[in-house]
Amino acid sequence: GYRRVEQLRKFLRFAPPAWQRAHKDGDMFADVRPMTEILRERCEDAFEIGENISLDEFDISSQCKFRGKETIKYKAAGDGILGDAFSGSTTGELFTFTFRKDPVEKLRRDNPEIATAAPELSPLHLRCLGLFSRPCVRGKWRTAWMDNLFPSLRFAWYAHKMFQVHITGLCRHNQGFPLCAWQPVIKNER
Repeated sequence: GYRRVEQLRKFLRFAPPAWQRAHKDGDMFADVRPMTEILRERCEDAFEIGENISLDEFDISSQCKFRGKETIKYKAAGDGILGDAFSGSTTGELFTFTFRKDPVEKLRRDNPEIATAAPELSPLHLRCLGLFSRPCVRGKWRTAWMDNLFPSLRFAWYAHKMFQVHITGLCRHNQGFPLCAWQPVIKNER
């Protein structure tokens, strides 16, 4: 009984409504953070991560009026809460994740090693390097496959140098890739 009460205490909240509350560091997910951290820890413990992992965004569709909800223009999935996640590249199991609307201050506070070594990186790359720093991925020479939203030359360098993760994926033209290495762009049906 005592253990059950201690478990429930983490999720019971007696506080004013969310619209009256201001959270430390602007964390919009402060009310659900204990539950999502437990979920993330369970995901990291539940699976044996293979040599290849996949980094992609995820969407939790939502009709609620919540500051953390985003209008998604580039997907047909609808509006909702966006995040970045590692999953199995062949089986799809969820290994670890983070939310897109996490403030930059929280990202830097949670990952001081990354913030000091790579202060010029974007919030997207700070979040992803934070995922690489998780114990289930860090220092195990994984290969991370991703689409063209994530890769940049600096991001790949920091991932390799700090966490022994190889980056594989398409690189956009504005992500610091040398022009002499570009392939010609084909825009018609060829």
